[in-house]
Amino acid sequence: MPPWFAAEASHPFANDPSLTPAERETLLAWVAASAPRGNPADAPPPAAFTPGWNIPAPDAVSRTARPLRCPRPSHH
Repeated sequence: MPPWFAAEASHPFANDPSLTPAERETLLAWVAASAPRGNPADAPPPAAFTPGWNIPAPDAVSRTARPLRCPRPSHH
């Protein structure tokens, strides 16, 4: 990240996640309307998860005789 505020006019940025003015107005109007649900027919399909490993399987998996307890971090 540059150590300054990037000026849009100076350079276009790849993968800029900014909203267009029209997208921003659409979002704000939806929020102002208490975020109503849209038409269920327009919804994307439910997420499908692959059973098992989604990355190459590990060379080895270690198991313990009993569960290990991870202590909570202290906030001092």
